[in-house]
Amino acid sequence: MASSLGKWLNPFHVDPGAQRSKLLHRRLLRALAISTRNFTMAVLAVGTLAQAVHVLPAGVLITIGLAVLLRLGWAIRARDASGQPVSPNSILVFFGLSVVVLAYLRSLADGDGLQPHYDYVIRLDSVVLGTVPTVWLQEHLYHYPRFAILDAYALATYLSYFFVPFLAAVFLWHNWPVRFRLYLTAFLVTMVTGTAYVALVPTAPPWMAANNGHLPEVFRIVRIVVDRVAPGAYQNGYAAAGINEVASFPSFHMSESLLVVMAAWGYGRWPRRIGIVYALSMGFSLVYLGEHYVADVLAGAALGLASWRCALSLTPQTRPSIQAPESAPGAAVLRPRPEAT
Repeated sequence: MASSLGKWLNPFHVDPGAQRSKLLHRRLLRALAISTRNFTMAVLAVGTLAQAVHVLPAGVLITIGLAVLLRLGWAIRARDASGQPVSPNSILVFFGLSVVVLAYLRSLADGDGLQPHYDYVIRLDSVVLGTVPTVWLQEHLYHYPRFAILDAYALATYLSYFFVPFLAAVFLWHNWPVRFRLYLTAFLVTMVTGTAYVALVPTAPPWMAANNGHLPEVFRIVRIVVDRVAPGAYQNGYAAAGINEVASFPSFHMSESLLVVMAAWGYGRWPRRIGIVYALSMGFSLVYLGEHYVADVLAGAALGLASWRCALSLTPQTRPSIQAPESAPGAAVLRPRPEAT
């Protein structure tokens, strides 16, 4: 039963060699089709769960979710201890349930009533330039209401956060299951650690600090541009996603971008270079657009790197496979290069 389900979810994991005779573009198209189908099923499952909240108390659902997570986590650790491989599908289910539970717990943290902090990040950012870099950048580079090429680049980089980490996970799931597990483990560590800090020390971003008199004028460029194209779309999107506006420190945008870089690190020189450029572009964009301080970005980068190191220690049985990715099962779409030893 489990084998049949695994083959249905991803045939690459069951028989990766069967796909190697196909042309690359056919393998990519098949991977895209499988991912689209599975994503649709996941959306339907989340929708069904959201409807179940109206029938069962949320506390009951969270208790059930935690019980399943503990059972699945125990099974994964037991297989690690005995040296047995862990199915990528088990990791995917564990991650999916974790995200649902964490999203609910974060919604509770968002409404804990604590007042947002302003001054400590402003002081941290003022150490080098004597002023907040966001203020300096917008004074010299942003010209309201004109929409320049730099604004478009920064906006595109900022919005890529909402799909690039997901695409990286999909690619790793099809192509390198061992690193897929590392990536998702680091992702969970980032979410848990960052959410805990945000719950205890909610921190306002630069645009909010300016609105409340803590900084000179700071434009929220993302909202200005999006509302210019589709009035009200930005606020409606934020409300639908339930995004916490006082979760500035550390920057989840930056930490998860660093995880994408780490995931790309085993695929050769050019993916590494592209990943580094992407992370640097994300850091600049977050500060320039008024969404984060430099301190937020640096803390987010540190959190991402620390989470990756923590993931390595939490999955000790995977280290030999990480060092020799050519032996990883499921490398049917694009084989990563072996890392230097």
